[in-house]
Amino acid sequence: QSFIQPLSEPIYTHRPEVPIAVAQQTMPETHEAAQGTTVQSEMMNNALTAPPRPMAAGAMGAIFASGTGGNTGGGLYQLQGVYRGTDALQAGDVSTSGFDDYFEYALAQPVTIHKNQSAMVPILQESLPAEHVTLWSDRKRVPLRAVWLDNQSKLTLDAGSFSIFENGEFAGEGLLDPIHPGEKRLLSYAVDQAVKVQAQALMEKQILHHVAMRKGVLIRTTDAVTEHTYTITNASDEARTVIVEHTRIPGAKLESDQKPAETTATAYRFRVSVDPHQSADLRVAERSSLSAQVQIDPDNDQSAFILQTARYAPELEEKLRPLIDAETALSGLNAKIEKLQQDEKTLSGDEARDRDNITALKGNEAAKRFVDELNRAEDALETARKSHADLEKQRDAARATLDSLIAQMSFETDLDVPLTNQNE
Repeated sequence: QSFIQPLSEPIYTHRPEVPIAVAQQTMPETHEAAQGTTVQSEMMNNALTAPPRPMAAGAMGAIFASGTGGNTGGGLYQLQGVYRGTDALQAGDVSTSGFDDYFEYALAQPVTIHKNQSAMVPILQESLPAEHVTLWSDRKRVPLRAVWLDNQSKLTLDAGSFSIFENGEFAGEGLLDPIHPGEKRLLSYAVDQAVKVQAQALMEKQILHHVAMRKGVLIRTTDAVTEHTYTITNASDEARTVIVEHTRIPGAKLESDQKPAETTATAYRFRVSVDPHQSADLRVAERSSLSAQVQIDPDNDQSAFILQTARYAPELEEKLRPLIDAETALSGLNAKIEKLQQDEKTLSGDEARDRDNITALKGNEAAKRFVDELNRAEDALETARKSHADLEKQRDAARATLDSLIAQMSFETDLDVPLTNQNE
């Protein structure tokens, strides 16, 4: 054996490569407006301390915020366009006129733009009340830092991008839809990593509260109560005001003890205050009214639905017992007639087969056996036909009884019976 060892070359131990952790950026989104103008707000009149400064270009401009950067309360937020410090316009320098949902901004003072120059003219420089909150939605489930802005100016804030500065430092940016005068809107601009929201498993219970019989239609009305529980945890050293956005169930009635701060076309927004390093629970209950009905008639066997309804309460059992008995009797007669029809079909086949055998064995001693079998088959077939005719008469009488009961039976019963998986 012979070999060479490269002693002068460096030897490296293999090390696993771990990528640098980079947080995924969230996409900017807009948030729908509230229905109506009734909004519960908790504004604080903090003084505005952030000075105006040039901002990045955008359709709307920038928002400067005073305070410590937390969201313990509200404040006065200043909206500005991009301009030099000597270009600031005062309130009243811009007016707006509009038709339907179209509008324009008209400057009261002329602006001169010289050759080879450009200018960005501010259309609004005004302090507006707003509240610093954390927004969480059950549709996206990412806590977002947001500003709840109240447009108390006389101008419509056009759609576009915006930037948020807290204490003079860039805090995030986002998008907004048009905000009309007097309208309040949530503007999200960053992820709030200090807030976690856990949605508990859905709980639903059904309560039968009304049963009625009218003109042959049996109606059951049930209330379905759907409950959601949200647990909000605040890991920050500052208190948080968290807005939990809960998607509404169409047609349902809200039954929560806590009323929403705002209601949109598709969601309720609940305000929850969470102390530093604490958790808080929010319970949201909605009640939906469900209705199930069947047409009771002799041609359709609805005995299973009637029996299920009667089991819910003794008073229902008493009222529906005549109908149950009539349905059961008619159903039993129909089953007997169906059985006889099958027997008649079998006996007719036996009779035809015996006749064929007698014809084939005519004059043979073996034909006598088939003659006896033919006689027995004819007797059995005659008996079955008589029984069939008798059952037909009984069925006609049972149908008449059921028709009479359906025409006469009319009642309404209020109940409060919880439904379980066993009796649903």
